[in-house]
Amino acid sequence: MLCAVEFAPLQVLVANEEGRAWIADFTEDNEVPEWTQVPDMETGRELMACGAAPSPSGGIDIMAIGGRVVGEFMSTVEVFNTNTRVKRKVQ
Repeated sequence: MLCAVEFAPLQVLVANEEGRAWIADFTEDNEVPEWTQVPDMETGRELMACGAAPSPSGGIDIMAIGGRVVGEFMSTVEVFNTNTRVKRKVQ
């Protein structure tokens, strides 16, 4: 299962259940996007929710929320900041 969040015009962050994440930069003429790998999530997860919100420190915070790992549901949130390209975990 993939999670995709548009965080800027023509920019989408995509994450998979293995914890890998990429940013896709699209062009105005809808050609194939340029893909850039970003830091992996600390914990891969399935059935996660995703969202984006302005960050108090600038940029956009993209969040992977909850989900399930090996049958166990999680209550953690992992956050990736689009300006700093740094991720952090929130309990």
